[in-house]
Amino acid sequence: MTRLSMVVACLSLVAIVLSLVRRRRIAEQHALRWLLGITAFGIVVAVPIILESMATFFDVKDPTNVIFAAGFYILAVLALRQQVEISKLQDEHRILVREFAVESSMAQPASPSAD
Repeated sequence: MTRLSMVVACLSLVAIVLSLVRRRRIAEQHALRWLLGITAFGIVVAVPIILESMATFFDVKDPTNVIFAAGFYILAVLALRQQVEISKLQDEHRILVREFAVESSMAQPASPSAD
């Protein structure tokens, strides 16, 4: 029963992601990543021998720890990727502010000097 409820949860997440794409709330590239992750999780839930095989391969006693380790790794990679994206945006913002300052100073007429 638990396996069935997890498959239903995965299917509902797929529906939510597709709805977000349709309403243009999420970019297609991000939606593809979500759909791949949900599909991978759904396969592992539907076929538990995969998780047990992974636990044996990594020499982990409890197969659920493999899920937690994978989740932690994925979150760390996503956090690093977001930090790189934020750094790029900060650099672009800094350049745009400098260009705006130069253009606005050139557009203002020079004030007449008081004699």
